[in-house]
Amino acid sequence: MPRVSVLASWRRHVVGWRRGEAVFEYSRTMYVTKHLEPDWHVLDIGWHVVVRGDVPMEIDLRFATDDYGQWSPGINANLPVNSVPAVCAARPGIVSTAELRIVPSFG
Repeated sequence: MPRVSVLASWRRHVVGWRRGEAVFEYSRTMYVTKHLEPDWHVLDIGWHVVVRGDVPMEIDLRFATDDYGQWSPGINANLPVNSVPAVCAARPGIVSTAELRIVPSFG
């Protein structure tokens, strides 16, 4: 049986630099299934926030609902669905994120 690849998650990592030093990092992982290979160790629900600095802290923020899995795939699908017009209008070939605007998934 042929193996089928499915995009089940995506991760964005942004680093802010000042004078050659990383002063800010932001990572976001969105997924439609926790069954990932390799395992990304994603949370069941919510966000894991780590702050390193003068007052370091680590916080897990959870949604106050048990049915997040019912509506989260729709949120995660917004980015690729909203990007269809921009991708279709792009020039042929490989296009960088500097050339192709990322369409927000919400907000």
